[in-house]
Amino acid sequence: MVGQACVKLGAGRTDAKDAVDFAAGVWFHKTVGDCVQPGDKVATVYTNVSDDSIRQQAIQMLTDSIEYAPSAAAPPVIVSHRVTAGGKVEACSLPVALQTLQ
Repeated sequence: MVGQACVKLGAGRTDAKDAVDFAAGVWFHKTVGDCVQPGDKVATVYTNVSDDSIRQQAIQMLTDSIEYAPSAAAPPVIVSHRVTAGGKVEACSLPVALQTLQ
């Protein structure tokens, strides 16, 4: 959902021919497992999109993608499989430190 929000903000594309606004994007100030207090800034949105409804859709998508919990969450595994040159999907054997966000 974060990637789709970035596309709406102009930071990504759905077609290789689409333009990308390199000034657009999202800066996350917090990561999985960080303690967040009420009023803490979690993310900053950058965009040159002038249509307020599109900006608000992107912000809502980002808001919906963030979950808050009373205790720290374990970082998710971000690398679990790889695709070989032949197209075969294999389980990944990277060290745990390289598989997570930490």
